Amino acid sequence: MKQQEYKDKKIAVIGIGGVGGYTAAMLAVEYPNVTAAARGRRGEAIRRAGIRVHSDRHGELSVMPHEVVSSADQM
Repeated sequence: MKQQEYKDKKIAVIGIGGVGGYTAAMLAVEYPNVTAAARGRRGEAIRRAGIRVHSDRHGELSVMPHEVVSSADQM
C-alpha cells in the first residue's frame, strides 16, 4: 500500500514521555488522526500547547495531536 492510503488511519500513542512524546509528534507531522494518552499536568500542557520536540535531526517541532485523552479507556 502507498503511504497516502494510510492517511485516514487512527493512531494512538499511550504514555507521552520522552519516547512516546517523540513518537506521537513524528506521527502527527504526517498523519492527521493521532491521539495521545497523557494524564495530569502533562496532558493539560499538551492540550494547551501541543507536543514540542527539540531534535538535532528534525529541528524544533510543535505539533497538536488530533485528541489528547487521560486514559486508554477514552479512546
